[in-house]
Amino acid sequence: MPEMETRLWQINGHIQGVGYRPFVYRMANRYQLSGWVRNKTGTVNILARGEPEMLDSFSGTLVNEAPAIARPVIADIEKSAEIPKSGFAILSSQESHPARIHIPPDYFMCSDCQQELMQPDNRRYRYPFINCTQCGPRYTLIKRLPYDRLNTTMQPFRLCKACRKEYQNPLDRRFHAEPIACPECGPRLVFLQNNVAIKDTEQALQATIAALRNGLCVAVKGIGGYHLFVDAENDAAIEALRKRKPRPHKPLAVMFSDIENLRRTVKLSEAEAALLCSPARPIVLSQKQADTNVSKYVAPGLSEVGVMLAYSPLHFCITTAR
Repeated sequence: MPEMETRLWQINGHIQGVGYRPFVYRMANRYQLSGWVRNKTGTVNILARGEPEMLDSFSGTLVNEAPAIARPVIADIEKSAEIPKSGFAILSSQESHPARIHIPPDYFMCSDCQQELMQPDNRRYRYPFINCTQCGPRYTLIKRLPYDRLNTTMQPFRLCKACRKEYQNPLDRRFHAEPIACPECGPRLVFLQNNVAIKDTEQALQATIAALRNGLCVAVKGIGGYHLFVDAENDAAIEALRKRKPRPHKPLAVMFSDIENLRRTVKLSEAEAALLCSPARPIVLSQKQADTNVSKYVAPGLSEVGVMLAYSPLHFCITTAR
C-alpha cells in the first residue's frame, strides 16, 4: 500500500472570479487526490490527500498551469492530520476573518464564447450576455464578497436545466462560472425609445442597429457602465453627438469588431495590435489611413485616431451587424 499524506495549501493573489476553484478540482482529479477546495475570506484553501509524489506534482500545477487570467501565489503549505472523504469537492465559501481580497475585474469576451456567439446552431447564438469562467463581467456584478453567484446581481436569475448541467460539470468550461446565463434563464436586452420598450433580445438588438444606421445616438449599457454609440462614418450623427454632450473638438474613439476591419481605418503597427488585443482592451492611438471612411469629425485636425476592439458580446453583436 503506497504511503499517503494530507497537505493544506493557502493560496493568495488574483484568484477570485477566474475559475480557480474549478481548475483546482480538475487538477486534483488528474492526480487522484481526495479532499476539497474552498474560498475563505478572499484566499483559497485546499486540502488534498494522496501519494507524496502526486501531491508534489499537484502543488506545481497550482501556479504553473493556473487559468490564464489568474495570478495565484502559494502563501503556505503544511501537513495535516485530517483524512478527507473519498473524492474531491468544491465547498461553500467561508467567511471568518478580515478578507485579503483582489476584487476580480471585468474581462473581455474569450475566443470560445465569441465562436459560440456566432454559431447559428448554438443555443447562445447572438446572446449578448454570453460568458464563461475565462471571460465576462465580475466587478460590475459583485454586491459583496466572496465571489459566489448568490453575492452577485445574477442571484435572481435561476439557472435553467442546460445551464445548471454546465455549471455542475467539472469538464465544462462553465463549471462554477458564476455569471453563467443563456436566453432561456438569463438577462434580456431591452431597447427604450420615446417611452416605448422593446423587451425581446433579438428585436431590441435590431432596433439598436437600425437607430445607429438612421443617424441616432444610442446609450448602450455594457460592462462597467454606458457608452454613447453613433455611426463613425456619419458626419451629421457625430456633429449631433458633439452638440449634445457638449464636446466640440475633443477626439472620440472608434470601436471595431476585429483587427482586420480596424486595419482598413488605421496603419496599425505590431506593437499597437498587441496592445489592442491585450486583456485590458485599451483605446490605442494609431495613424489614420489616407482613404479611411471614418468621419473627419471623429478626431478633427489630427492624423491619429483612438481605436479599440469590442470587448463585450453586446458590443460585438452591434459592431458585426450587416
